[in-house]
Amino acid sequence: MRVLFAVIFLAVTTSTIVDAQYNKYWLELTDKSESPYRIDQPQEFLSDKAIERRLNQGIPVDIQDLPVSTAYEKEVKALGAKILYSSKWFNALAISCDETVKNKLKNLPFVKSIRFVGYTIDKNKTITKSGTQEFESGTPGFGFGSQQMELLNGQFLHEVGYHGEGKMVAVIDGGFIGLERSVFFDSLRSQGLLLPSKDLVDVDGMVSKASTHGTKVLSVMAANKPGVLIGMAPKAAYVCIRTEDQRMEMPIEECNWIAGAEYADSIGADIINTSLGYSKYNDPSLDYSYLDMDGQTSMVSQAADIAFSKGILVVTSAGNSGTFDDGHIDAPGDAKNILTVGATNMDGSPASFSSYGPTADGRIKPEIVAPGRDVSVASIYRARVHSSSGTSYSAPMISGLAAALWSAFPEKSNIEIRDAIIQSATHPGRMNNKTGAGLPDFQKAYYLLKKLK
Repeated sequence: MRVLFAVIFLAVTTSTIVDAQYNKYWLELTDKSESPYRIDQPQEFLSDKAIERRLNQGIPVDIQDLPVSTAYEKEVKALGAKILYSSKWFNALAISCDETVKNKLKNLPFVKSIRFVGYTIDKNKTITKSGTQEFESGTPGFGFGSQQMELLNGQFLHEVGYHGEGKMVAVIDGGFIGLERSVFFDSLRSQGLLLPSKDLVDVDGMVSKASTHGTKVLSVMAANKPGVLIGMAPKAAYVCIRTEDQRMEMPIEECNWIAGAEYADSIGADIINTSLGYSKYNDPSLDYSYLDMDGQTSMVSQAADIAFSKGILVVTSAGNSGTFDDGHIDAPGDAKNILTVGATNMDGSPASFSSYGPTADGRIKPEIVAPGRDVSVASIYRARVHSSSGTSYSAPMISGLAAALWSAFPEKSNIEIRDAIIQSATHPGRMNNKTGAGLPDFQKAYYLLKKLK
């Protein structure tokens, strides 16, 4: 199963495993002893904005927020392992090493477990390209984005002056080709709203590669080309984080996602948008079954809920498996506290491809739906748009409008924003496992929050 939740055709070059004796492992540690960091000095490992988010929502900094022990990292390196990154939430290290080093690491007293998560891949063998029909001109205002905006009544927020100001959205995806030069993001660049990106796949700081998927997802939220395409929150700040590896499907991508979410938290993101999902891998022995979709088995679903516990609104796509025999949502769509978003057609009816619930433990999923078929997204290199489909584009509609809504009520918590969006939908009292509470109405959500003031 493709994990990028967009119905597009991708041509991907064949990859080869480089020096196959080197594998990637998730090294879980027993404790955070000898840490140079202290809970009462969070400014050493969290940004001012991250601390402010916690203070505003009454969320304490705790031991889970402390970085991994630097002393333990040194010992792991000394044995010959390469540390790719660390996870403070899981107290773990993502590493690359051979079998000999792995066996030595298992004997360290502070190593709780070591788990195979993937292979080392030649990072130069990643090329994707999609072909779609383009449109040159649109209509005044939101351009080709008018219909998708109006289905959610999002234009109301723009009319009363809220476009995501003061909010930061982290976009966790598989690649952002064209990010640095797309005319749709000119205003982001000129206003300093396109923040330094992060690559957790090749760990080389370059995200403008591998796929156009993330760029299109971003355009649903952030595009700002009047008369052609206006996104849901063109005045929010955005950070692009690459976690998905186009060359393979392996659990290391879940680890990447965890590190990406932790990074988003540490720099002060308010919202995480992710149009990715995990259930099937190149090694079938590592697959998740439907019974694992219980919100707590997969690492990525655990991480999504941890991010939510830090005051972040996490929005994810439901997936595009609705026409298959087992069309259930994938992780992290099964996480308990996040917003999982299914897709509709442009007339508001359910899209046949949209994955559905319930979760394995019986919870209704998705919570809501948004337009996902024939969505207008930005062309990568020209001031044009094209039509694309998938729940990949439903999620960023909600993320963007959530940023606009939250900018109107910055004192509200992620829980209050989430609940207002659900309660504003077409049938919150009759939720079902295909459409959840239905299509949100962001004008209604605005007035629901205003009554709480």
